[in-house]
Amino acid sequence: PQFSTAGTGGGALTVTGSPTGKTWYDSLQMKATKRLSRGLQASSSFTWSKALVFTRQDIFNPDSSIKTLQSTDQPFFFNGSLVYETQKWVSNKMLAWATSGWQVSTFLQYGSGFPLTPPAVTSTNNLTQGQPNYQYRVAGQPLFLKDLNCHCINPYSDQVLNPAAWANPANGVFGTAALYNDFRAERRPQENLSLARNFRIKERMNMQT
Repeated sequence: PQFSTAGTGGGALTVTGSPTGKTWYDSLQMKATKRLSRGLQASSSFTWSKALVFTRQDIFNPDSSIKTLQSTDQPFFFNGSLVYETQKWVSNKMLAWATSGWQVSTFLQYGSGFPLTPPAVTSTNNLTQGQPNYQYRVAGQPLFLKDLNCHCINPYSDQVLNPAAWANPANGVFGTAALYNDFRAERRPQENLSLARNFRIKERMNMQT
């Protein structure tokens, strides 16, 4: 936060940018590690969590504050890495040099999609001075017109989101600021594979290509 004083001789103190909200993070975390042996080492971690934040629905009404998901909430998150380096397994020096020191490594990351912001209102409300105002969920209406896991969606022609699932707030009323656990972006896994060669120059010196 930044501090400033008004007037002289011990004037009023103003604090700007101070953290006035609350956040919560609860998680179950697990980790498994295989230490280096016979050229192989691996590690993995899994997190099951929930990240919440206080959001005020109506900026003029302190009682309208609610707990809602943070925009960075990912209920399930997995990291995994594996490195294997080929060892000397033959007595022939030339063959051992040619086949040892090769290193294969992989890094994997999988996680839930991030929460999506509700659609912006399509009517003029004039409450937020140019800031977006969001629509409400309509009870009983499904969010999606198709099963997202059916492997039958053509992204160029199929309508997936259900427009009837959202409704504009009444004139003079703020829309929702809440994020929903079932309204998320797509998952974006990361899968990396690399191949390298270690050249032993001397005991404490190594070159990798």
